Amino acid sequence: MRSPSSLMRAAAAATLLCASAASHAAYLDGTTVSYAYKVIYPDGYTQYQVGPVQATVDSGVEFTYGGPFSGIAELDFSDGSISFLMKSSPAFFDVPFQGMVLGLSSSLAPLKSVSFSSDTSSVFLGSGVLSFDQHTISINMRNMHFSGGERFTLNLTPAPVPEAQTYALALAGLGVVGISSLRRRAAKRALEA
Repeated sequence: MRSPSSLMRAAAAATLLCASAASHAAYLDGTTVSYAYKVIYPDGYTQYQVGPVQATVDSGVEFTYGGPFSGIAELDFSDGSISFLMKSSPAFFDVPFQGMVLGLSSSLAPLKSVSFSSDTSSVFLGSGVLSFDQHTISINMRNMHFSGGERFTLNLTPAPVPEAQTYALALAGLGVVGISSLRRRAAKRALEA
């Protein structure tokens, strides 16, 4: 028979294995995402040039970036990233906000972090360019200039959400600890008697 400590180690390993498998599950694949091109003028007036429009994340390009520069870029959502390919050489206005607002399904785990990949142009490294909340990403391209063929990528990291089997394994582990404790007490009482 296995010792209580080896049972506890086995339960802990099974819990970690399950949690690791849950963290590698698909995030965006098959979900609905939305895109809006947005301009906020200095007087605070907000004008939506395009959208929000919706698409389902699959193997193709989800959106062709529009606004006044129709078809200037393609947005391709994958499981944990969003890739942008500039099709032309746009220049953006000096207004408080001009750029993209991307929405993720509220049924997804909230976003923990959003960052540009290391190969992204330095034009995005300024403050205030990228912001996000639980299910929305905003990219402010104000005063930016791009070249046709330029690419950049956003990496998305969801907050970990334990799945039902993780809770079940944790409860099983607690049960093993409880049973081993009861057995130890019973053995101690038998020795004392």
